[in-house]
Amino acid sequence: MKKGCESRNWYIRYNSAQSLGKLIDHEQKGKLIQNEKDIYAKEMMAYKFMGTEESTDDGCD
Repeated sequence: MKKGCESRNWYIRYNSAQSLGKLIDHEQKGKLIQNEKDIYAKEMMAYKFMGTEESTDDGCD
C-alpha cells in the first residue's frame, strides 16, 4: 500500500492512503508522513489519515 501512495495516478494514491490509514496506528501514520519524500504521496496520506482519525470517533461521549 505504501508503494500505491506513490503512484502517478491520483485514485491509486487515494485508495492506498485510505486503506493504509485503516491498518496503522496514529504514531505510525505520523512517522510515515514525516519520512515520505514524494510530496503528492505525503499530501494524500495527510489528507486521508486525518479523515480516518475523525471517522473513528462515534460521537457517543
